[in-house]
Amino acid sequence: MINRNRIFITLAIGLIALSLVLTACGGGQSAAQPPAATQPPATQPPVATQPPATQEPPTVQPTSAQPAPEFKAGQQWNGTFLEPWGARTNMNLLVDKVDGATFKGKMNWIFSDATHKCTALLLLNGETFQNVTTATEQERWSQHPDFANGATTGLWIRWTQTQQTVGNSNCGVNVGDWWYAHIGNDGTLLGIRFMNSTDAKPANGDLNLTLGK
Repeated sequence: MINRNRIFITLAIGLIALSLVLTACGGGQSAAQPPAATQPPATQPPVATQPPATQEPPTVQPTSAQPAPEFKAGQQWNGTFLEPWGARTNMNLLVDKVDGATFKGKMNWIFSDATHKCTALLLLNGETFQNVTTATEQERWSQHPDFANGATTGLWIRWTQTQQTVGNSNCGVNVGDWWYAHIGNDGTLLGIRFMNSTDAKPANGDLNLTLGK
């Protein structure tokens, strides 16, 4: 009886030991593996970039200003005069003689309306100014559109009609008026007219001439 109990105990102990061994082995197999080390993503070295090309401003070629036409004997300037009542009168300025800063010539008026049909030729005496800012009668020059706008360079001329030599007696073109004009670099002669030597304001009209070819 005692031998049987010993055998039984020995078998039990053996089974328990086997059970422990198997448990240990199974636990070892199921033990969690440490995570595999991950490599950091490879970084690309920065690509060298060229700085943006500098845009050079376009080169502006200087333009040389055209000089004003020379004012000399033998010239004929053609255009119109705006009468105070709004009518345009054909006009010619004839330069007969230039002597230094003075000149002589004629003004040729050609117009017609309901009561007048006129062709009148009037003699004139005048003078030229290279620097209008130092000329006398600044109060008159300052009322010229070019002068008022600051365009004081170029040639300036002043003249008065002195005598009517050809034309109808009823033309109504008066002598003794005074004209103040500027010859611009564009070749235009622009003038204003005072009806006499004392008027403070010019007549409502303008002279616009260009040099004939």
